[in-house]
Amino acid sequence: MTTIGSVVTLPVLRPLVGMDKDEITAEAQRLGTYPISIIPTRTAARSSRRGIRRRKAKPHEVERAEANLPIDEIVAQAPRTAH
Repeated sequence: MTTIGSVVTLPVLRPLVGMDKDEITAEAQRLGTYPISIIPTRTAARSSRRGIRRRKAKPHEVERAEANLPIDEIVAQAPRTAH
């Protein structure tokens, strides 16, 4: 969250921060953003201690990943999918 916060120019609202993984997955599927959310990233690494996946993105990696997203299309669809 810190990395994303450091590269954005507008305030970031995080309405899902209190939800568990299953709730977030269901919401992503409802909104049609699930396929984007499961794209693997290079920054994913296995933790040798517990075998948990941890992600630590760098600002330039976030900017590069965002450059590949269809932002205009997502923004245009947002009013139709928000309830």
